[in-house]
Amino acid sequence: MWYNTWCLAAPFCLFMELDPRNILLWIISIANVALGLLIALKDKRNIVNRFFGDFAISIALWSFVLIVFRTFQQESIARITIKVSYIAAVFIAASFWEFAIAFTTQRPLAIRRRLFLWGAVFGMSILILLPNFLTREVIYHAWGKSVRLGVPEYILFFSYFMFFFFGGLIIVGKKLHLSTGSQKVQLAYIFWSVLIAGTGGVVFNLFMPSPLLDEWRFIWLGPIFTFLIVLFITYAIAKHQLLNIKAIATELLTIALIVGLAIELFFSANFVEALFRLVILVFVATAGVLLVRSVINEVKRREEMERLKNELEVAYAKLKELDQAKTDFLSMASHQLRSPLTVVRLGLGAMLDGTFGEVKDKRQIDALNKMLESATRLINLIGEYLNVSRIELGKMKYNFKEQDLCALVKDIVEEYQPRAAQKKLKLEFVGESVDPRVRGDDKGGGGDD
Repeated sequence: MWYNTWCLAAPFCLFMELDPRNILLWIISIANVALGLLIALKDKRNIVNRFFGDFAISIALWSFVLIVFRTFQQESIARITIKVSYIAAVFIAASFWEFAIAFTTQRPLAIRRRLFLWGAVFGMSILILLPNFLTREVIYHAWGKSVRLGVPEYILFFSYFMFFFFGGLIIVGKKLHLSTGSQKVQLAYIFWSVLIAGTGGVVFNLFMPSPLLDEWRFIWLGPIFTFLIVLFITYAIAKHQLLNIKAIATELLTIALIVGLAIELFFSANFVEALFRLVILVFVATAGVLLVRSVINEVKRREEMERLKNELEVAYAKLKELDQAKTDFLSMASHQLRSPLTVVRLGLGAMLDGTFGEVKDKRQIDALNKMLESATRLINLIGEYLNVSRIELGKMKYNFKEQDLCALVKDIVEEYQPRAAQKKLKLEFVGESVDPRVRGDDKGGGGDD
């Protein structure tokens, strides 16, 4: 067919001989790379993003070499790919350990830890590359291939992987136990996805292919479990850094469409079909880029609105605090000022009534009356302020009951009789023949104060 000349150079021609399980591994590899790059490129300076990108790409490399190992029958290729798969697993464990520390502390590894980590990584990788180290022999079966592993080397690799991979999980678990709020939710996504899916991957790709069980038929299941880890960690990072899931999903969909159309282009039966599919690929890629830009702009607008909303909420909270402080001050000041003024008013009233002796000087009487009026006016003003503060605090108390309106007016008239007499005015109340009853607050809303 026409595509046969392309298959010499196109790696996608592996699809021609792949079974559905390998096709699934292809999809997972591409998805892992896409997720890793999307998060890493969102903020290149963020260490969490970078370490997650390393972790996702290590898993993608591991999935890809498993495809090659399962597809090609040549022993030389099988030996190389199985060693590369174990080296990829070395980097998976190390990158997750580094990611776990960065995510929980938001700081890079200390120099000593970094030297220890990468010394172990490169040391284990060099050992795996040695001939007959770990991978002794490729064995062919009717269902596929298996590899005979050296027991001492397997124990060393097993110890390395469990120490770093599940060591990272323990770091996340400790932080999860101490955290609260949204961070606890994000850490829970990471912890449980790694614990459940990571255990599945370890079972099918570490325990079952071990020298003890020697079961290699299910190694294709491991990448599926690890893809779930990448997916949930992507979500956790996106929520942790306020990245928009909608934008990430749009970018992933666009990448998936472009990759799918590119694969179809390689499988074209003739030149005309290839040209037609190329035009479609260019059109979809252009539309996808425009769509992604549109979504990103929308996300930025929403994030700006969310930021303004948060700022307004903070400003509103501060205004409420200031208003509460003002109310508290007015309440305190009203109580503290009214008490001495009441004493002043009572003293002035007693002097005018002659309790402390008759005041004969008209100028003194006028001065005392003015002082009494000012004190009374100031007490009433303070009472109004006190009532305002009570209303704002929701503590205003009322004592409604039926009252005699004539008695109330009569009391007021009697209170102002001395002042009226001083001014040679006649003030009297005529209305005792009627008995109007009204319902009102006998304390003026002020309670017992």
